[in-house]
Amino acid sequence: MAGVALPAAATVIAEVPPEPRWLAIGDSLTQGFSVQCPTQNWVHRVMRARGLPVWNLGVGGLKIEPEVVRWALDARRWDLVTIALGSNHAWSESDADEVAARAVALADLALAGGHGRVLWLLPPYKPCEDGKGPADFAGVPLDRAAGERAGRVRATLRAALAGHAPRLELSDDLGVRDHRYYPDGLHPFAIGFARYAERVLAALG
Repeated sequence: MAGVALPAAATVIAEVPPEPRWLAIGDSLTQGFSVQCPTQNWVHRVMRARGLPVWNLGVGGLKIEPEVVRWALDARRWDLVTIALGSNHAWSESDADEVAARAVALADLALAGGHGRVLWLLPPYKPCEDGKGPADFAGVPLDRAAGERAGRVRATLRAALAGHAPRLELSDDLGVRDHRYYPDGLHPFAIGFARYAERVLAALG
């Protein structure tokens, strides 16, 4: 670091961040892909509202990949684990067909860690489910077929994870059902994330 001047009497103190107690596993919606400032993402809004330091493990494009997130689940005992995965299985039939087995494997892994609370947030609404929004996102078609698969993925997850209750809590679609909140067809802008955060807070109780 260069170009920083400090007065002679100044004292530099290292800031120690609080230990994270919440592990947020997810895809680009958890990452906060479309907001101008990461602190406006739903994860960080919930963190501030609950005073719950978070480790945001949102990875753009991530599908339900138990081995990719095993290390984070094994790192410590988390007071809260949220899993917001499944959306990226809606873009092809072959991916949609794999949802149930992958979800059960990840749920088993998460519940084996002795964490305080594990909550799976089902994939939120996408405008293509109503035949609205852009025709594609980065070359991926956002058509009626994708919308149908999105709904099917949500239903598959609901059925596949039902047997893990009550240890695994399941939260249904919390997305705002208004295509105007999703300028690129998938990711809400800041006000959309604010509305989503409010619904996550209500689900957490």
